[in-house]
Amino acid sequence: MLPVDDCCVVGELGLDGAVRPVKDVLSIALEAKRRGRTRLLVPDGNAAEAAVVDGIRVFPIRNLREAWEFLTDKKTTPRQTRARGGRGGKS
Repeated sequence: MLPVDDCCVVGELGLDGAVRPVKDVLSIALEAKRRGRTRLLVPDGNAAEAAVVDGIRVFPIRNLREAWEFLTDKKTTPRQTRARGGRGGKS
């Protein structure tokens, strides 16, 4: 199992296991950075918004299985999203 002390997981979990987008992901990413987190798993639909924060690696997930496989190192890591400009540098 991967260490998860530096990781935050965000999303609304559907009964079918799908991870649905949530509001205010930019604020969540900024708070995660402020608390020293470096990895953020977010719903696929929120990845671009979260990725504008420098210093946080954003991993888009589509369902609970992808999150579990990432956190338990059972599979290769989900694709990582990178922002073009970057924002939220110093918090």
